Amino acid sequence: MTKSEKRNVFIKYLANMYAQNPDLEIKSDTIYYELCKFNVIRDEKIERIFTDSLIGVQLKLSEKYVGRCFSNGYFWVFENRMGNDEKTFYNKLVQSVKLYVAVDSDRESFYKLSDGIFSFMEEENILAQCKIAKEMRSDVLVLRVETMEDAKKVADYINNFVYWLLVKPNPFLLPVNDKVSIAQDGRLSYNTTLSQLLERYFKYKKERQELGNVSDVDFGNFCTEFLGRLKANPEEHIYKLGIANYDKFNDFLMIGKMITEVIDGKLSLENFKQKDEKKENNEEFVFSRDDEDKLLYVMNSMCSYCSLEGVHKLITIYIRTGNVRLFTRKDGIRSIIIDNFPPKRLEALISQMGYSALMSAVRETFIKYGKKQTCFAIDGLMEENDIGRFTNTNNARSYLGFIIPPEMLKNYVSKKVINDGYGTDTVDFIYQMIVRDINRKNSEDDKNLNSRHIENSGSGLRH
Repeated sequence: MTKSEKRNVFIKYLANMYAQNPDLEIKSDTIYYELCKFNVIRDEKIERIFTDSLIGVQLKLSEKYVGRCFSNGYFWVFENRMGNDEKTFYNKLVQSVKLYVAVDSDRESFYKLSDGIFSFMEEENILAQCKIAKEMRSDVLVLRVETMEDAKKVADYINNFVYWLLVKPNPFLLPVNDKVSIAQDGRLSYNTTLSQLLERYFKYKKERQELGNVSDVDFGNFCTEFLGRLKANPEEHIYKLGIANYDKFNDFLMIGKMITEVIDGKLSLENFKQKDEKKENNEEFVFSRDDEDKLLYVMNSMCSYCSLEGVHKLITIYIRTGNVRLFTRKDGIRSIIIDNFPPKRLEALISQMGYSALMSAVRETFIKYGKKQTCFAIDGLMEENDIGRFTNTNNARSYLGFIIPPEMLKNYVSKKVINDGYGTDTVDFIYQMIVRDINRKNSEDDKNLNSRHIENSGSGLRH
């Protein structure tokens, strides 16, 4: 039975449960429980996982891995921190690859597999956090490792380990092989987020009396539309989701997108690896006005201690090295960076604000001098890291030069124009891309530019 067929059995099982019990409240907790008990399907029926206790396995592993493990009463946890302090270790886990392992329900076999994995991780110097539930479930053994390369090593090791696959991960994950599936979930739980999305899907279908017409593809389409609404209006939805901050909101969007890509077949091991190599892609973040205000406060405060060039250099080094000691403790600057801006997140925010400032500079330059000078100014940025050819009307150039180092802006624009499908980072294509984004912004704001409209035609910007 294919993954899609398994997903459909699970979704239709839940839909039937809610259709036959109209007074039963649709809750993510119930869906999560069913997901944890969901296992092998025979004759299109769910074979539920028996709740066998694994406390004996946890205790036996505790005796071997003294000082490298702990328990919260339900999950037993093994950690290979590789010499990292607690804060650094857990920051790395936020960006980790998560492996869900199929297991044998026999306790002795389960112990041998787990012990083998943990010993292998120590021998191979793989930074990891591993969890074992106190009872059997579909996600009973979950491993977090730092990189996709590490994930592949561990998955290969498990694939070569001989045992019966009696309890398997749920089919909404990306399979690596018969024994291992993977995901990324940041500060959230992949299965909890999946359950929350399924809750909204079933409520939507129930309201329309369509519980008899459900499928994994239909659920994927629902998620795509729902996530689009969230991203368009984060301030409206973030607290309705019960999410504490924008970091977790971004993780929710990431998980949702991953679920839709698993369903529609767009997520493969190759592009999952590419996602891992480009963790926290600049365009995947959603930031609040408060984030922008904090960054402006940091930069303005730092400029009272050193030159703007010095500030830009310090930020660039921090993004590359992650060394927060580069920032002074004065005015709470270091604390703000630690609490709000890990390196990639800071780079993403500066890049987004810098690109917005570039749009303003392009707009002002076009109004004052026309297309030719605007393209000349873009060429100066891309060829010489020079923004001096843009006009400073309404402080457009000054703000652009303040908010982002020219080289960082150039690199961001160069990657963006290619990722947006323009082919190469020529001046003409960059010009067309910026014009497109200005028009989109004008459309979103429902206003024109001083009674002029910037149009994206073959000739580019025009009055």
